[in-house]
Amino acid sequence: MANKYDKFIAPSERVIHVFGYSNTQFIFDMIVGVILIPVLLYGLLIIAKAIYRKMTLMYIVTDKRVILKKGLIGQSTVSADYSKVTDVSVEQGVLGRLVLHTGTIVLDTAGTDDSEVILEWVPNPFEAKNIIYQQLHKTPRHEPPRDIPIG
Repeated sequence: MANKYDKFIAPSERVIHVFGYSNTQFIFDMIVGVILIPVLLYGLLIIAKAIYRKMTLMYIVTDKRVILKKGLIGQSTVSADYSKVTDVSVEQGVLGRLVLHTGTIVLDTAGTDDSEVILEWVPNPFEAKNIIYQQLHKTPRHEPPRDIPIG
């Protein structure tokens, strides 16, 4: 049975976890937008951005890579194969840490000019990082050298 993630993954991949724009960040942006509506319609812009992000951002963790999907009509994807990931870090501001429980996960990759895949507004970013780490450490990076008996 086909699912909505099949067009973003290879036939041999298995989806482990999917997350997107945090619900708490969405609600926070909506509240701020409503409060700021009288200020030159700036609030409407914030509300529109929040709705757009909620509808378009998707992060897919598979058994082979992490995929960032964005866009509604024109979609784009960026992925980081686990074999190329050199570091996974979490960036979290005070508001994200104490109130919204959101953050940004940065996947540094080797061998590319743009060496980062950035996942923004991730709910519970340290839990998401652990899910990525679990898959990252399941993927064999290099075959360990074998002891060859002499003689």
